[in-house]
Amino acid sequence: MSNTSPAGLNGILPVDASDLDEALGEIVLAGHFDPASIAKLLSADGAAQLAGLSGDPGVPIHHLASGLASRGISTTVLGGLRGASQVYVRDEPVSAAIYDKRSSRAFTLTGFRRERTAALSLLRQIHPALIHAHWTMEAARAAAEWNGPKILTVHDTAYDYARIGWHWHPGSIAFKARWLANTLAVLSRFDHIIAVSPFVEAYLRRRHRFKGEIRVIPNAIPPLPASIVPVESFPKSGRLTFGCYGAPGRLKNVGNAIDAFSMVRKDLPDSRLVIFGQGWRGLKEQHGGTIELRDLARHDTFIRSLASEIDIWVHPSRIEAHPITVCEAIQAGCPVIAGAASGGVPWTLDFGKAGVLVDIEKREDIAGAMLALAGDRDRATNLVDYGRRMILDRFNPERVIDLHLQYYRDVIRQWNSKGSNSR
Repeated sequence: MSNTSPAGLNGILPVDASDLDEALGEIVLAGHFDPASIAKLLSADGAAQLAGLSGDPGVPIHHLASGLASRGISTTVLGGLRGASQVYVRDEPVSAAIYDKRSSRAFTLTGFRRERTAALSLLRQIHPALIHAHWTMEAARAAAEWNGPKILTVHDTAYDYARIGWHWHPGSIAFKARWLANTLAVLSRFDHIIAVSPFVEAYLRRRHRFKGEIRVIPNAIPPLPASIVPVESFPKSGRLTFGCYGAPGRLKNVGNAIDAFSMVRKDLPDSRLVIFGQGWRGLKEQHGGTIELRDLARHDTFIRSLASEIDIWVHPSRIEAHPITVCEAIQAGCPVIAGAASGGVPWTLDFGKAGVLVDIEKREDIAGAMLALAGDRDRATNLVDYGRRMILDRFNPERVIDLHLQYYRDVIRQWNSKGSNSR
């Protein structure tokens, strides 16, 4: 077992504990979220009002809401849900506000103007001390128009994602054009930004020439639930199992993982590949049952699968800002193979100390790493051990919450100071 200590919070500002005892007002976390996950933080009466509602797994918002709740900080999670009536569940310490969100066609045509109006109306009812918006869609656009303290967390690099995922289809081109224009409009209205990795900070400075304040604060990676205990045997399920995630397309690059697996099977004929994601109709039949397809499952179901049956996680994505999935795989006991030039991936894996970094454009390199890890259990174990310690250090939820709280207070102070100076 390696005794090497993981690196600290690269590029992240230190926390001054003396600043953390000031009272905060209500915080709004704006962006997509899953009501069923947030309901777990509400009282029984509050949770009942969200019963039957489910949405996109906005994992960073869920983790942040949970962390703020654990500190007793009043927090409202605000986001859109397709087909839902407007809901405002007032509770303590966490509340939930939901507006009806239409399809991507409405975004392409109007930039979700109706949804932005609804979000602003809810914000006027809540009147928070600070809005913390996530991503650059309609919730962030509404928050950008709020005349009060606000912070934006940028979770992606829009131009890179649009370039890599480009399709010569009128609908796709129109959507991406709207997305990029919306991103520019959002960024122009924020003075304070959180980048989830140094890669995102560099992108914002280089591509958008952003002149405001940026702090690098990663996504929190909480420990596995006590009910999920990783299987320690190898292979976990009695059959060597590789796993990966993503839909078809250039961005997630799962096709290269599939081709690499086909090469691996020549040496490991009893192995299998589990793909989590949609859009792979007919793939299973082409590969004679050696590839197993899973739809986008509930997050806890996905983590349970990682811990109980996935032996090696393959993450061939061409671009990622700060991939939570690779950290969850490590926590679940899976050594990770990922891209050496895939945006924030190398930083997330401590530049190869917490995972194997390869050229994901070369299928033979991915296959070689898969075979190497399958045949070298000491190396695989050392990578997982180091990665788990790194996650506890760098992405510790308490540390990440402290960093957020310090930024909240700094921004509120600056806003109040600006208001005092203008009077």
